[in-house]
Amino acid sequence: MTLIKWNPRQLSINEFDQMINNIFNDGWNINTHKSNQLPAVDITEYDSKFELKADFPGFEKKNINLSIENDVLKLSAIQGNDNKEISYTINERQSDNIERSFTLPESVLTEKISAKYKNGMLLVNIPKAEEVKPEVKKIKIN
Repeated sequence: MTLIKWNPRQLSINEFDQMINNIFNDGWNINTHKSNQLPAVDITEYDSKFELKADFPGFEKKNINLSIENDVLKLSAIQGNDNKEISYTINERQSDNIERSFTLPESVLTEKISAKYKNGMLLVNIPKAEEVKPEVKKIKIN
């Protein structure tokens, strides 16, 4: 039996898949990653907030970063073995930096965004501003 090395990083999204992703992008997802490893994300909208859940299995809390710049929410994480002297027979475990970015809607209160990390899942609460309703003024008809 011959052992063949397999590197999952050799697989990449082809140009057609990228085009389809761009067509159906709803404005949340900005693909700025440098690796083909992305955290899986669920986004749920409620009346008062958005809730984002992102999977970072195997990452330590101290290696996960969450930032906002120009109304773009950026999730990133660093993981890996810096020891370049190791020669793997099989190396399937992720050892890169990963990131994912999302354009935030205008209705979001960026200063009140909060996050928790537990058991490999990042939970981000993104509160919405209260909807400003126009004032209705009655005019008396003579």
